[in-house]
Amino acid sequence: MTQSIKGCIAGIYTVCQTLYASSTDTSGSPVLVSYGPPGNYQPGAIVAVGMNVRQPIGRPTIGTNRSREKTAEIDIIVSVFVPGAEVAQQVATEACADLAELLDGYFRVAPQETLSGACREAWLSDISGPIPTVAVDPESGAVTGRVAEATATITARIRY
Repeated sequence: MTQSIKGCIAGIYTVCQTLYASSTDTSGSPVLVSYGPPGNYQPGAIVAVGMNVRQPIGRPTIGTNRSREKTAEIDIIVSVFVPGAEVAQQVATEACADLAELLDGYFRVAPQETLSGACREAWLSDISGPIPTVAVDPESGAVTGRVAEATATITARIRY
């Protein structure tokens, strides 16, 4: 397989589908893994792959081929909603942290760090969050629960 950013994002999406296949939210519903933003179906736990991609390109190497190196950063948003009052925040935050941490364990095992050949190496390079927020019904303005969101960044080295 040729190394590419498209291959990396598709590979991360496949990894997340497999990694979270047996995970559930606090109500027992399966975790939704989406390629980009989720649609109308909004379970309590969502993993959205490829929500932001940064692709800095290094200077070409010297030689006839003039290959380039990208160290791309691919963001995955992990979001957990738990209905209830203030006490629900801890449950949402801890569930969000657990889902984000699953990615670290995956990329620490060889040969999984190559995303089936889509890159030279990939790893979990950052987790921002979980960030706690209050969920509000848009019609009534009433608090419906608590949300925690984290952004997990996968860094992938791609040579082309």
